[in-house]
Amino acid sequence: LNHYISFRCIFPERFCLEPRGRDGGSVSDTYLEIDRNTGKLSLIRSIDKPPLIHDAEVKVIHGIVGIIRLVSGNALITIKKANLKGVLTGHEIWAITETEIIPYEKTTLHLTEKQIWYNRHFTDMIQLVLSTGGFYFSRTYDLSHSAQWLAENATPLFKRLPMMGRSDERFVWNRYLSAPLAAIPELFRYVLPIIHGFFDISRCIVNGHIFQLCLISRRSVYRKPSLDLGHTYGVPLLITLSNNNVN
Repeated sequence: LNHYISFRCIFPERFCLEPRGRDGGSVSDTYLEIDRNTGKLSLIRSIDKPPLIHDAEVKVIHGIVGIIRLVSGNALITIKKANLKGVLTGHEIWAITETEIIPYEKTTLHLTEKQIWYNRHFTDMIQLVLSTGGFYFSRTYDLSHSAQWLAENATPLFKRLPMMGRSDERFVWNRYLSAPLAAIPELFRYVLPIIHGFFDISRCIVNGHIFQLCLISRRSVYRKPSLDLGHTYGVPLLITLSNNNVN
């Protein structure tokens, strides 16, 4: 589903996430509602309960990283900004450039001074990790598997599975964070598998032949950081030949 998501925060009781197209128009008759008091996740029909935007903070996001439990309570992690890195066989590949952690609780008055320090410290650590770069996602392409694996194993039944359901857990870095969403089948469109590694795609010309050269590397979630140097990446190459020749 190639769309942005319009994030509508209705204070004080809920978050509403409504799929929107690049032109700002709605692309779905349903939206995700998150109760900030109970944490309940619900898929709501717009016709039954329109997401009113009066007195609401409206933000455009690119997706959801997941939900995390902090000292203060649950918090929603969203993809605030992302750059389109390229189009691979018709599928858009995005790089995450900025995230935002939004607590369900509106204040920290219920915390002690020590708890406030830990809460801020944990939040800063999460932001530090997410700001290191190298996180990629696609709404329609499975980046967790190699192109060769997909060509050999992607059956019609496999392609009908939700993106998180068909992904390789070894290379999905937000599987735990997105578990509350992935556990509810009707919320599959809000779950984006995120890989960590490298992606680049270039147009090349060799001996008059035009082709696209794509390099994708993935870091396994099971490897320790001290062992990551040069040993944690699968490096599949995907070359797409064009029929065009250069004179």
